[in-house]
Amino acid sequence: MAAPKYLKRYLRVQGDEMPALSKITEKISVEFDPEMGLEGLRSIHNASIKEYRKLRESLDIEAMDALAYADSSDRLRLYTESFLEIPKASPSLLDLKIAIVGKMLRNCTCCGWNCGVNREIGEKGFCKLTDVSYYASEFLHMGEEPELVPSHTIFFSGCVFACVYCQNWDISTCPDCGTRVEPRKLAKLIDLRRLHGAKKT
Repeated sequence: MAAPKYLKRYLRVQGDEMPALSKITEKISVEFDPEMGLEGLRSIHNASIKEYRKLRESLDIEAMDALAYADSSDRLRLYTESFLEIPKASPSLLDLKIAIVGKMLRNCTCCGWNCGVNREIGEKGFCKLTDVSYYASEFLHMGEEPELVPSHTIFFSGCVFACVYCQNWDISTCPDCGTRVEPRKLAKLIDLRRLHGAKKT
């Protein structure tokens, strides 16, 4: 059975035939001052996202052209290599996105509660989350859709909602429970699970 249309790009990323969208943001050069206000950073982001969309569209067209040939696997491999040759920008659109998130955490309006607390210094709002992540468990999950199995599942601790029917209430109401994890360590864990055969995280 053929993969659904909406999964085609995903499966090519999975097979290292196309770059993940986050990797494309690393290639877009953006000039900004990290000390700018949130609205100023968002304005630069809105302008820069146009360059991202142009690059993404050109890369997608190049990949589709490669698939038109009988030796499409070799063509896609060369396409991936050519993408990797595009130098990473510094600062990049990804750096800008990280700066925006940092600003949002200092006056948190990340969800509908709009608490306005500074999560970077440990202040806690309704959700009691800070800028440090914890996960209750992570494992290869075999219960997803066939195209996504095995799936690397990560159950993060804490939640911004307060659903009375939550089936994971023991971890969603305890943001400090589980294993503390820094971003780089989490990225390495995801890479490791991919080596174990995970098709998604």
